[in-house]
Amino acid sequence: MTPNPNPNSLLSTLSSPLHLLSPLYLSSLSLSLSSLLSPLSLSTLYLSLSLSLSLSLYLSLSHSLLSSLISLFLLSPALPPPIITQDPGPVTGTEEGEVTLPCTLSTVGAAGPVRWYRGTLRDRQHLYSAAAPPPNERNDPRVSRVHPDHPTDLSIRIVRLTLHDSGTYYCDKYRGFDGSQIAGGTGTWLRVQAIPPPIITQDPDSVTGTEEGEVTVPCTLSTVGAAGPVRWYRGTDSGREYLYSTDPLPNESNDPRVSRVHPDHPTDLSIQIVNLTVSDSGTYYCEKYRGFDGSLIAVGTGSSVRGECVAL
Repeated sequence: MTPNPNPNSLLSTLSSPLHLLSPLYLSSLSLSLSSLLSPLSLSTLYLSLSLSLSLSLYLSLSHSLLSSLISLFLLSPALPPPIITQDPGPVTGTEEGEVTLPCTLSTVGAAGPVRWYRGTLRDRQHLYSAAAPPPNERNDPRVSRVHPDHPTDLSIRIVRLTLHDSGTYYCDKYRGFDGSQIAGGTGTWLRVQAIPPPIITQDPDSVTGTEEGEVTVPCTLSTVGAAGPVRWYRGTDSGREYLYSTDPLPNESNDPRVSRVHPDHPTDLSIQIVNLTVSDSGTYYCEKYRGFDGSLIAVGTGSSVRGECVAL
């Protein structure tokens, strides 16, 4: 007579994943089930079988999903890096003017900032970054994107040009998550031309005033020229004495009796002197300076001022 199988052993077998049960064993298992219907309730068998089927299905689906994700990650081709196109130039600008330096991406590519630099190697200087600049760097406030929201047009505009802005500018694209460079332009050469220096005209004739009176010393520029201050001096060489400036230097102070006749006029730089004294007599020189570096760009030939005593 065939002995009855152990119910606990049978339940353990049913709880194992179905893919581990061979057809031969399933056949013998079916014979054993019939002999267990008395000691083991039918509901317990159904519950054990349901749990085994659910676990097997979960494991099968999880394995299939994980395999698909790994295959997608390993077998999907990486996005090709974009190509940056720059106009080799030269792009020409003029002092105090503005210029656009073009740069385009072939495709949108990976997310990440674009940065502009001038020069290479040790002379490489950060100019502008669309995102936060690299540590210890800052954006030049004169530089901005021409089309801030365009995904492939990375062109920039530089305003208030100076002669020092001349050089080769490089447009680079970086990956956002690790900051690595993924594309670089070949560079655009910018050439900034100097504004022709203006000619200063002063009245060579003597300007005469009386004590406690006032006098106007004329000075005109031939053109507006580069931005920068005008300064007035009396005398030359060792006798040179500072008088007035629209932008005084730190160690200079304007004579409070002197002011511009037309403060907002771009070419009339004439001054007015009030409360004249006899000691104000001398030759006055009108000079024009460049703003960004303080260099002298034009000098007048001088105007003679003569202060006379008031006759009693």
